[in-house]
Amino acid sequence: APNLTGWRDVALRPALEGRLGLPVMVEYDGHTAILGEWWQGAGRGYHSLAMVIIGTGIGGGLILDGKLYRGRDRLAGAAGWFALTDDAGRMDPYGQSIGHWESLAAGPGIARRAQALLKDYPDSSLNQFETLTARQVFEAARRSDPLAQQIVDQTASLLGLGIANIISLVNPEIVILGGSIGRQDDLLLPRLRQVVSRWAQPASARSVNIVASQLGADAGLYGAAYAVLTRSDGP
Repeated sequence: APNLTGWRDVALRPALEGRLGLPVMVEYDGHTAILGEWWQGAGRGYHSLAMVIIGTGIGGGLILDGKLYRGRDRLAGAAGWFALTDDAGRMDPYGQSIGHWESLAAGPGIARRAQALLKDYPDSSLNQFETLTARQVFEAARRSDPLAQQIVDQTASLLGLGIANIISLVNPEIVILGGSIGRQDDLLLPRLRQVVSRWAQPASARSVNIVASQLGADAGLYGAAYAVLTRSDGP
């Protein structure tokens, strides 16, 4: 668990079962999110789906031919590791590995790109903040702040490239955007769709539907409930 210090090879399920006195199932959060959208959200009625969750990081899940695809290590959908440049092993001035899709297009990467350009936009409303967040960038873009609009346009292009790769590989019926960044669809989707149209396999790009999550932050909770209720991979 990379975001929990010291957690490595932790036997989580038996520990929880011992504390709770109940059966416990453990599922990757990207998988529960797409299960939730498939069951009660934007993915209802589809048989081949991809979900991309963009927040602090980038993750996701796949439903292929009506079945959740987990992968060998139950990590299928970890799309944040896509290498979009050959700089994936280089560190930026903030000590972050760059080149991976997640480092470029998730929340911290959005804030870092905006922070790096502040000096070139002295009139930007973002200069009022000592430390920027992606949320502040999107709020400023809605107020027509030129720096924020530039960063949002770059972000939509970067997200479009990664999603184009998923579409070309999987040929899904629908791609669902989740997470705090993915739900900024009013700002992201027009440019994102243009990039997908340019870079994805043409027939797949024409037929795919790209939408925002309907369940929002609750998608994973619905999916976790669904996994327990069905104890299977299909709806």
